[in-house]
Amino acid sequence: MASAQPEQSRVLQDELTCTVCLDLYRDPHLLPCGHSFCKTCLDRLKRQANRGRLHCPECRDSHRCDTAFQKNFKLANIADDYRVNTTALSSRELLSSSLSAAGVSAVPCDYCLAVATETPGVSTAEEGASAASDSQEASAAASVAPMLAVRSCLKCEVSMCQEHVMPHLELPAFRQHPLIEPLNDFWKRRCPTHDEIFRYYRMDDRKCLCKACITEGRQVGHTVKAPYSATKDLQKFKNYCEQRFIKLGEEIKAKMVLFISRLQEALRFFEAESGLVIQKNISRISEDLTRLREARCSLEALMQENDPFRFIEAYQTTGIQCCTELTKPVFDPENVNMQRIFLRLSMDWYVKTFLEVELAHHFKAAIISLCKNLRVI
Repeated sequence: MASAQPEQSRVLQDELTCTVCLDLYRDPHLLPCGHSFCKTCLDRLKRQANRGRLHCPECRDSHRCDTAFQKNFKLANIADDYRVNTTALSSRELLSSSLSAAGVSAVPCDYCLAVATETPGVSTAEEGASAASDSQEASAAASVAPMLAVRSCLKCEVSMCQEHVMPHLELPAFRQHPLIEPLNDFWKRRCPTHDEIFRYYRMDDRKCLCKACITEGRQVGHTVKAPYSATKDLQKFKNYCEQRFIKLGEEIKAKMVLFISRLQEALRFFEAESGLVIQKNISRISEDLTRLREARCSLEALMQENDPFRFIEAYQTTGIQCCTELTKPVFDPENVNMQRIFLRLSMDWYVKTFLEVELAHHFKAAIISLCKNLRVI
């Protein structure tokens, strides 16, 4: 049984509501002006009438109270059917909400709900006893506990428990009826144009179609598949995408490691060139320092000599040698230029090549591959 859409249900309920008691019609009777009201509501209006005439609550037309107002049988049948269906729907929603609150996701059996909401017929003698009728409906609805559905039939549009699904499993007449996991939203699966269950899926524009859509529409050049087949293809594509993204991530990680190693290598190259100059400077400065230290030690020893003869004799050798060493020019260290501008330009080139060439090419190839496979399905 297909659920009515919310807006349609609201409009229908407004049309079936008595404007006096603001409830669904019960035993509606028709006034000569064309407006209908519940029998009990009309009786109340008669008791409140002035000078034997009552006024229609809708149009205010005046009518004689002793007029034999006719029962609106058509409206009564529609209101009774709507009341039964609404009670069944409310029972379904109440059960579903209770299960959801308990953390259980389940769908009640439609057949069990129908049994639970059956209302015994109202005899002519009982037409005015609306309160007693309400009590009977509530007792009937509460006397049978609906079972949870185990399967839903897309053709019958019903959800069935283990007991009520047996005919679909055993009888040949139901052999072509597709059974799926229990559903509670059949109306969402119906074509709004033809009011039929969706049975096909057009891959090109990702649109669900019913049999009438296939018959009336032009499907030449379009890829149309059954939902099960389309789901399998989409699942394959999803798995392919996941694998492709994993591989892409691994490839980009490897390229990133290579990119960082290139930057480190460039830095080491410039460090090596500068390091050679620095080592040369240190070596030459160390030689000058050693030479000057030796000359200083010789002069200090010469200054401590108290014997003039020995002082003159030592000066002829040590003093002259010290003067020679002191007059030699001291090494001027070479300027160490790290060439930072050239290093920065080099690294900028590495970064630009990595982002705009290697990564861009890799991502473009991956996107082309994914889109190509998407067109296939």
